Amino acid sequence: MAGVNGRADVVGPPIQLGDFLPERRQVSLNGQSYTAWVTTNNRYPRSIMARLDRAARVYNRVIAPLLEPRPEPLEGEAPEPISPERIKAVDEQPEAWEVYVNECVMLLVPGLLESEIELVDLTTLEELLRTLGYFRTLEKVDIDSGETTESDPLTGATEPLDSPTSIPATT
Repeated sequence: MAGVNGRADVVGPPIQLGDFLPERRQVSLNGQSYTAWVTTNNRYPRSIMARLDRAARVYNRVIAPLLEPRPEPLEGEAPEPISPERIKAVDEQPEAWEVYVNECVMLLVPGLLESEIELVDLTTLEELLRTLGYFRTLEKVDIDSGETTESDPLTGATEPLDSPTSIPATT
């Protein structure tokens, strides 16, 4: 095919970028079926990744005072009083968590309405996010070896948490 000035429009062999078909799962609510994004292999839109990261940052800002270590009192001294920021974070954390979980579900299950999600209990929504691979599965500790493992939300297979293939934690 000739292009400008008699030169070919396409030069060289095709460049193969890979297989980026997204993984999806069916989710049903009130008899309605929705197609959800599976996040375990990062084969879902970057725009959704960015929105999930933004939602996580909002939640992390609320709980930041709770993550700061409290100073240990010196021997014979009374502990420092709890800071107003820490008290505020304790009060706001449950609502912030619920907003975060709801937002994650709405992003990963397009078409679900907020009014529909609010009718589903929080534990069920958290389990859905684990099944879709967004939240880590609950950790299991082998009492004999002391090794902590997590199970793959799609296959149920377990592996050590420090394994290079373990699912990254949502921050």
